[in-house]
Amino acid sequence: MKSQRGFPLLQTLLMGLVAVSILGGAFLFLNQSSSSQTLSVPGMSKYIDADFGFSFWYPSRWKVSNASADLRDIAALTGYISDNGSTITSVDSRTVSKTLEIQAGKYVWYVQEVHSPSGLVSTYGYSGTHLHFDSTSKQWMNNDDSQSDSANQFHPSHIVATTIGGLPVLLGAIVPLSPSVFIIVGVDNGGDPLGRRIQILPLVKTISSTDPSVVTPVSADEQIKTIQAEKDAYAGQ
Repeated sequence: MKSQRGFPLLQTLLMGLVAVSILGGAFLFLNQSSSSQTLSVPGMSKYIDADFGFSFWYPSRWKVSNASADLRDIAALTGYISDNGSTITSVDSRTVSKTLEIQAGKYVWYVQEVHSPSGLVSTYGYSGTHLHFDSTSKQWMNNDDSQSDSANQFHPSHIVATTIGGLPVLLGAIVPLSPSVFIIVGVDNGGDPLGRRIQILPLVKTISSTDPSVVTPVSADEQIKTIQAEKDAYAGQ
């Protein structure tokens, strides 16, 4: 009789142990999954703008702040100097939602949040560059601003690089978050008498969207490599 009464008890204990093991394993899995999404690179900080929906990484010694409300045309101060050698000038100030100012030693960076409902970013001063997303071909298009007679002739935009969030970098300094929302990066070289161009891509490549439906990030290892590359690129600033 003892053995018959003991068997259900033993069975219950075994089932309890199995359940605890399964739950423990699930908790460990969730923990590992959560931790794998948390990136950390010593000496680097992450800026997140949840309202506009994007983030980027920068050296922790730099200071990021909101620029004054009237600072909309940053090209008037510096122009955008892109890594592919072209100079991108002003966007329509009416489309600028906010401008961030980043103090980086003698250099000043600007990150503009641009919302253009028309799906078009226009820049002026260099014959005009018009950028838009073509819903038919599913490509970003821009006109050839090097020739005045081809202002209305659009062709696929050259993708300079891809960010850690899987977003294209267009014209060296523009990252579209959607067909109507853009991040544009500019930098003032501090009046460097040698006119040295500042590398923009290392920072631009760390831009990502905070919208899960938009983000198709590269692997965590690749993200860390990209952030570390930015740290190395700006070591002297």
